[in-house]
Amino acid sequence: MLRRQRARRALASICLSLVFFMLPQGVAAVANEEAGTFGAAFLRIPVGAKAMTLPGVVAGMRPDASMIFSNPAVLAEISAGEVYLSRANWLDDLSLNAIGLVVPAPLDLKWSFGSRLLYSGGLKGYDAAGQVVSEDSYYDLDFSTALSRRFTGIGLGVGVGVTYLREHLPQENGRGVVFSLGTSYQRSGHRVELVAEDIGGALSFPSRDYPIDSRYGIGYGRSFRPAWGVFDVGTQMSFSRSKAKRFRIGAAYLANPFLTLRTGFEHVFSAPETSQMPVSAGFGFHFGALTLDYAYTSQEYFSSTHTVSFLYSFGLSPGGDAMRPNTRRRSEGRKPPVAQPVTTAKATAKAQPRPTDQEKPVAKPADPKPAQDAAAGKNKPEKGASGGFAVIAGVHSRMESAQAEVRALRLLKIPAVVDKSGGHLRVLIAKYGSRKKAEKALAKFRKKGHVFRVVAEER
Repeated sequence: MLRRQRARRALASICLSLVFFMLPQGVAAVANEEAGTFGAAFLRIPVGAKAMTLPGVVAGMRPDASMIFSNPAVLAEISAGEVYLSRANWLDDLSLNAIGLVVPAPLDLKWSFGSRLLYSGGLKGYDAAGQVVSEDSYYDLDFSTALSRRFTGIGLGVGVGVTYLREHLPQENGRGVVFSLGTSYQRSGHRVELVAEDIGGALSFPSRDYPIDSRYGIGYGRSFRPAWGVFDVGTQMSFSRSKAKRFRIGAAYLANPFLTLRTGFEHVFSAPETSQMPVSAGFGFHFGALTLDYAYTSQEYFSSTHTVSFLYSFGLSPGGDAMRPNTRRRSEGRKPPVAQPVTTAKATAKAQPRPTDQEKPVAKPADPKPAQDAAAGKNKPEKGASGGFAVIAGVHSRMESAQAEVRALRLLKIPAVVDKSGGHLRVLIAKYGSRKKAEKALAKFRKKGHVFRVVAEER
């Protein structure tokens, strides 16, 4: 107990240190009146369809590998490995492409890798007579890596990342290195995030160095789970060294296990006459381990931006699918159950010896209880409980879908049954007489990589 208290105090000190490090830096940077030119401006462009539509705090509530480009702390919440691809078209010949990878590492760490490429071709040079004399291209390229860890007992995630930058211009090339720090605290559907992006670096060219615009952000999000879907809403405020203050608010609605709808609003305080329209929208489709996301961002003075992202999760369900439990197993080296030989009743009767006069026949053992009774046996509400608290995996509209989830959970040796109480098809894991016991059981499942939820039962 004493060791746990010391560990919690140490983690709290780390969080407070990050808060006092990031926020004063951001506020002081906003108040800085120094005018100048910043390099690697492509780092400000959000990566992926989710980030284009939602603020980072909401996008991180269903984390995927794209979060390496915004807050590496939430990558620790991914149960298994993921591969991420994204492409966005900006103007005619300008495109932003990204790739991300998350893999488990020892000591409950998540190791992630990512790369972005902003490429533009067909830049033509003209002489005094207006004739084309040259045609060139330029690009911005970066390589990122990050380490993340989540402390499940207190709901805290921390992450640190490093990014190598390279910029190619027709005349010269530049390079640099920046760092990112992030924290994420999640408890009972609430999430708070603090992040510092692209700090401590500059883009160095042979002629001169250009500082990189560091950004600092704080956000709050909340998840609601009514009977007809899941809502994730939140807001985020960010500051940068270029005196730009940005306010973003967004919401994601998971209508069913296969469809997610998103929308967001952004306001830039220092640029009241911005060329970007403030509202964006998008959606996501989930097909087993594959997720397809799309975002539309309208522009005022040039063509709108379309962003498409693909995510593949090495598990039973995608990282963005929150309607069903995250039943992906950790790499524990478990062997699959060995199939038992099937014997008929006739063969069994021949194999058993007949009782003699001195032997009394052995009583036939009682039939085992049905799987439904075994699953809910010791999970009935305790005496004196008003209605009890249920640990459920998901809510379905069709019996076939609910039964499929029950079969998947039983393969993992998790007792589950279909419960029809309340007019819904729920996949029930257990029932308890108090919320404290239900939350304790929920924490045990979460340590094994399974994400369920607790609901209060009616009287």
